[in-house]
Amino acid sequence: MTWIATGITVAGTLYGAASANSSAKAGAAQSRVSGFAAQKESALNDATAQQEALDIRQAARDQADQIKRSAMQRRGQILVAQSASGTVLGEGSAQAAMDQLETLSSADALVALYSGVNAAASRRHQGRLGLQAGSEKASAFGMEAASQEAAGQRALVGGLLTAGAQVAGGYVKSKK
Repeated sequence: MTWIATGITVAGTLYGAASANSSAKAGAAQSRVSGFAAQKESALNDATAQQEALDIRQAARDQADQIKRSAMQRRGQILVAQSASGTVLGEGSAQAAMDQLETLSSADALVALYSGVNAAASRRHQGRLGLQAGSEKASAFGMEAASQEAAGQRALVGGLLTAGAQVAGGYVKSKK
């Protein structure tokens, strides 16, 4: 009768250890999947950020070009107005207005380009930081997976040792 009870106890212990090990492996697999997903998401976010940076720079170029086109159009209007007034072209307040327009529109175009370059650089940097964070998150999930697997193996070994001790205890009891 002692051997039957010992056998049932040993089977229960082994089943519990195997279940703990299986559960730990499943948790480790889920951690690895989560880590891979975090890394994949951060790579996608980085690619999006890099494309947005290109779009920002192109928008800045377009804005600078629009400023230059608008300035050329206003310069032409000033020239037409000056020539219609009968004054000598290239002199007087009309020329001063054209010179000032040229200076201010060039400055505005440079500001638009500079702003676009800065915004694009910032967006690219944000993408790289996100990529680094995703990699670190994946690494943390990998370490968690390894820890879970080690805990499962410890549970399995502990269960085997306990089962062995139970068998030995049943053997000793049967000898008395």
